[in-house]
Amino acid sequence: DGPDAAAYASPEAFVYECAGGRDVRHVLVDGEIVVQDGEITTVDVREIRARAASRQKELAELIA
Repeated sequence: DGPDAAAYASPEAFVYECAGGRDVRHVLVDGEIVVQDGEITTVDVREIRARAASRQKELAELIA
């Protein structure tokens, strides 16, 4: 709905060309809601963050 979206012929073109994750509220894939109200519904984001944080030192050493 922002002014930058007005230049595109269709909402699909705007999403494809320049929208980011914060511009999309809901996403369906094969009829399944995978993002609802901007939140991913198919994975536990808190669990992923906790697992990444617990392995942060190990991961940093791998890329150093």
